[in-house]
Amino acid sequence: MVRRPFPAVALAVLMLGGLAEPAWCQATKAAAASRDLDPGRSTAPDPLTPPEVDKPPPAAPGVPTTPTETAKPAGEVDPIVAMVRQRLAAAQPGGNAGDRDDRAGLAAFYAQHNGEPVWTGKDGFTARATQAIGEIRKADDWGLKASAFDLPAPPQGPASAEALAEAEIKLGLAVLKYGRHARGGRVEPLSVHRIFDQKPTIYDPKTLMLAVAASSAVDAYLRDLHPRHPQFERLRQALLAARAAKPEDAVPATAKPGENIQRLIVNLERWRWMPPNLGPFYVWDSVPEQMTIVFKDGKPILSEKIVVGKPSSPTPVFSADMLLVIFHPSWGVPPGMKVYELGPQLKAAGGGGWFFSSSGALCLRVYQTG
Repeated sequence: MVRRPFPAVALAVLMLGGLAEPAWCQATKAAAASRDLDPGRSTAPDPLTPPEVDKPPPAAPGVPTTPTETAKPAGEVDPIVAMVRQRLAAAQPGGNAGDRDDRAGLAAFYAQHNGEPVWTGKDGFTARATQAIGEIRKADDWGLKASAFDLPAPPQGPASAEALAEAEIKLGLAVLKYGRHARGGRVEPLSVHRIFDQKPTIYDPKTLMLAVAASSAVDAYLRDLHPRHPQFERLRQALLAARAAKPEDAVPATAKPGENIQRLIVNLERWRWMPPNLGPFYVWDSVPEQMTIVFKDGKPILSEKIVVGKPSSPTPVFSADMLLVIFHPSWGVPPGMKVYELGPQLKAAGGGGWFFSSSGALCLRVYQTG
């Protein structure tokens, strides 16, 4: 879990008071998500949770700053571009939501593109197309699947306008899909497990196509779409090494190479769900280590133990801006914990000396003996 910069007042309190609060006491955007794991939770809105606002996808980096083109009449545009426009307008959208967004973005790009085709020319593929195809074929080196991208075959001989238009569309869609997968759009985090309260930063497909079309080094541009965190690159290098290793080199000997590779791919994917930039100051909660660490300028300046969940009631995983810090908050036993954890223990112990206060807090009744 990552929590990013918050106001200076909160920072001062944080540095004075330490970070010993358990993971379930954090007042952040994901506080409500943690209670979603509690079957008996209240449905009342959390006053500390800021309302979610649907924002349009951000523009891709490198978009030209020149004014947006105005579409010319059909007779004044390149015939291949004109044919691409017609085919994209007539095609029935298919695939998943991401595929449909890519096609819509590609159609919006070509609707205003008045220059030459991006990927094809009278001699076949352009240099830009060769760079894009070469980089997409290396997708496995980045934890993606090269087979997931439908790349066009090089035009043979004097290709027809129809063949060039089809190749133009196919490569454009492959590039946009690669850009989406590189940014974490291959899998919806919430579809993996409800504990993942993260939203990858997916760039607007039209602006991504604008940036790619303006780039003189498409292969480098596509590589830069992947996370730039040092941890991501270390995992990627480990993946390359694991794929290059011989079976007899596996350590420990009982480990299956395929399982290690899959584990690395999964963790690469999870880094795609992280914010592109953690900022100069952030708080990192490591659930496996049960530690929280404060980082400043890339260096840890404070660490504390924290309490995390169990496999049956896991700690939510999220990334959010920190709004405030509450120390020693009032806390009542959640209804789900009463029913599924404490209830069976009390039943097995015959009631014992436990009872619940009106606030829901768990208390210990003290008995006096003669």
